[in-house]
Amino acid sequence: MKEVVKDNETGFLVLSGDIYASADRAAALLTNPKLYRQFSESSKAFWLESFSPSRTVPIWLEAFEKVLDVNK
Repeated sequence: MKEVVKDNETGFLVLSGDIYASADRAAALLTNPKLYRQFSESSKAFWLESFSPSRTVPIWLEAFEKVLDVNK
Protein backbone atom coordinates (compact mmCIF):
# COMPACT_ATOMS: atom_id res chain seq x y z
CA MET A 1 0.00 0.00 0.00
CA LYS A 2 2.99 2.31 0.18
CA GLU A 3 2.35 3.24 -3.45
CA VAL A 4 -1.10 4.54 -2.55
CA VAL A 5 -0.77 5.73 1.05
CA LYS A 6 2.01 7.89 2.44
CA ASP A 7 2.11 7.05 6.14
CA ASN A 8 1.16 9.98 8.36
CA GLU A 9 0.73 12.20 5.30
CA THR A 10 -2.18 10.83 3.27
CA GLY A 11 -3.28 8.17 5.73
CA PHE A 12 -2.00 5.58 8.12
CA LEU A 13 -0.21 2.34 7.35
CA VAL A 14 -0.52 -0.49 9.85
CA LEU A 15 0.65 -4.06 9.75
CA SER A 16 -1.83 -6.51 8.29
CA GLY A 17 -3.84 -8.11 11.07
CA ASP A 18 -2.93 -5.52 13.70
CA ILE A 19 -6.46 -4.74 14.81
CA TYR A 20 -5.31 -2.61 17.73
CA ALA A 21 -3.25 -0.29 15.54
CA SER A 22 -6.11 -0.15 13.01
CA ALA A 23 -8.59 0.77 15.72
CA ASP A 24 -6.22 3.35 17.17
CA ARG A 25 -5.71 5.04 13.79
CA ALA A 26 -9.44 4.98 13.01
CA ALA A 27 -10.16 6.58 16.38
CA ALA A 28 -7.53 9.24 15.69
CA LEU A 29 -9.30 10.22 12.47
CA LEU A 30 -12.77 10.08 14.00
CA THR A 31 -11.81 12.31 16.91
CA ASN A 32 -9.58 14.77 15.08
CA PRO A 33 -11.38 16.64 12.28
CA LYS A 34 -8.26 18.70 11.52
CA LEU A 35 -6.21 15.54 10.90
CA TYR A 36 -9.04 14.09 8.80
CA ARG A 37 -9.14 17.22 6.61
CA GLN A 38 -5.35 17.28 6.33
CA PHE A 39 -5.25 13.65 5.17
CA SER A 40 -8.15 14.27 2.78
CA GLU A 41 -6.45 17.26 1.15
CA SER A 42 -3.06 15.54 0.99
CA SER A 43 -4.61 12.39 -0.46
CA LYS A 44 -6.38 14.29 -3.21
CA ALA A 45 -3.22 16.19 -4.15
CA PHE A 46 -1.15 13.00 -4.10
CA TRP A 47 -3.67 11.18 -6.29
CA LEU A 48 -3.87 14.00 -8.81
CA GLU A 49 -0.09 14.14 -8.99
CA SER A 50 0.51 10.39 -9.14
CA PHE A 51 -2.51 8.67 -10.64
CA SER A 52 -4.35 11.14 -12.85
CA PRO A 53 -5.09 10.02 -16.41
CA SER A 54 -2.63 12.56 -17.85
CA ARG A 55 0.13 10.83 -15.90
CA THR A 56 -0.92 7.19 -16.10
CA VAL A 57 -2.19 6.91 -19.68
CA PRO A 58 1.25 7.52 -21.27
CA ILE A 59 2.77 4.92 -18.93
CA TRP A 60 0.14 2.35 -19.89
CA LEU A 61 0.50 3.15 -23.60
CA GLU A 62 4.24 2.64 -23.40
CA ALA A 63 3.74 -0.68 -21.65
CA PHE A 64 1.20 -1.86 -24.23
CA GLU A 65 3.48 -0.81 -27.08
CA LYS A 66 6.32 -2.82 -25.60
CA VAL A 67 4.12 -5.88 -25.13
CA LEU A 68 2.59 -5.61 -28.57
CA ASP A 69 5.85 -4.52 -30.19
CA VAL A 70 3.98 -1.81 -32.11
CA ASN A 71 7.12 0.19 -32.84
CA LYS A 72 8.61 -2.33 -35.29
